[in-house]
Amino acid sequence: MSSGEFSRCGCSFCFSIVYFVKREAAPITHPKQVLTNEIALPDGNAPILTLSTGEQYSISADNPKSLDKGNLTIVRDSDGTLLYQLKHGERGSEKRTFHSPKGSALTLQLIDGTKVYLNSGSSLTYPVHFETANRLVFLDGEAYFDVAHDPAKPFIVETKQTRIKVLGTQFNVSSDLTKTKTLTTLIKGKVEVSLGGTHKILAPGMQAESDPQQQQIVLKQADLKEILAWRDGFFRFTEDDIETVLQKVKEWYDIKEITIQSTSTDTFTAMMKRTKKLSDLLKQLEKTSNYKFKIQDGRVLVM
Repeated sequence: MSSGEFSRCGCSFCFSIVYFVKREAAPITHPKQVLTNEIALPDGNAPILTLSTGEQYSISADNPKSLDKGNLTIVRDSDGTLLYQLKHGERGSEKRTFHSPKGSALTLQLIDGTKVYLNSGSSLTYPVHFETANRLVFLDGEAYFDVAHDPAKPFIVETKQTRIKVLGTQFNVSSDLTKTKTLTTLIKGKVEVSLGGTHKILAPGMQAESDPQQQQIVLKQADLKEILAWRDGFFRFTEDDIETVLQKVKEWYDIKEITIQSTSTDTFTAMMKRTKKLSDLLKQLEKTSNYKFKIQDGRVLVM
C-alpha cells in the first residue's frame, strides 16, 4: 500500500498524553456546512469561551465584547498562525474554558506565557491568574503544550484519569480511541505521570500508558511522528484497520454516524492532509484500498 507524504516534526522538548473522558456538560454545538452528499468544515470556525457563570461567547476580532469578556487579544504568532493571548492585569482565581470546535486547531497563550495548541473538539479549563504554588489546568481532548519555564511553580495538567507534572517543557495530550486509557509521550526533558498512588518518570521518546481500571502505568517506546502529526495538519495511519481510520477521521469532521457494511484485511499506513471536504479524504482512501465510501445526510457508509 502506498503512503502519503510524511511531514517533518521538530520540537525541542515535548511529551504527549493521550486520554479519553466522557463530557458531563452539554456539548457545544456549532453550525456545520453539511450537504446531502458532503461533510465540509465551516469557514472561520471560532473558539468558544465559557465563563464560570456559564455564559458563552464566540471569540473573534469582529466581536470586541467577546475579547473583553475573555480578557483576550488576537495576534499573529511567529509562524503566522492566529494566537489567542490572555492579557495581563486581571487577578483572581476565576476559571474559564476555551473550546476549539471540530475542524479547528487553535492556539491559546496563558497568562504565564505557556502556549497551548488545542486540537479539534478539545477544551482547556484554566484560571485567569496563577495564584498558588502550582500552575494547574484541566484538559478535555488533545493539546500540545509549550510550557513557560518556572521551576518555582510547576505546571500541572490534569485529565479525568491522569496527572502530569512538569517544570518547563513541550508536550502533547490527545484522546485515545478506546476512551479508557491515557497515553503520555515525552520528546525531551522530564515529566512525572501519576495515576492514583503510582508514579512514573519518563525518559525522552518513551510513552506511559495509564490504565485506570488496572490502576497501572506501562512504559513503552513511542512513535513520535504519529503522535505529533496533527500539529502539522495531518492524519497519520500506521497499519490501522478501517474502524480505527474512521474513528480518527471523526475527531476532525462532524460525522453523525458511520456504518460499515463490509470489512477486509486492508490496513492503512499513510500520512494524509486534513482536508476541508470529507469527500476529498475518502477519495484518497479509496485509491489505496478496496473500500468504497458514500456520504449522505451527515453519515458515512463503508462498502
